[in-house]
Amino acid sequence: MHNEAIRAYRRRLLILRIKAAYFGLDCPPHILMEIEDIRAFLKKEKNRLSTETLYNEGWAFSELHCC
Repeated sequence: MHNEAIRAYRRRLLILRIKAAYFGLDCPPHILMEIEDIRAFLKKEKNRLSTETLYNEGWAFSELHCC
């Protein structure tokens, strides 16, 4: 995924977190669910990009673990 798209997801997450703070305990479920979804997506993308970086640099997972 391109950096622009990740930046857009982060921006959306920021806006949703502000809305959630505004609503407090009365925050609508759809806002909370979208926050969870975006966080999970960004975490997955971060892991994917980390893995790609390792492979692009010539590392393999077996080389990361000792013994």
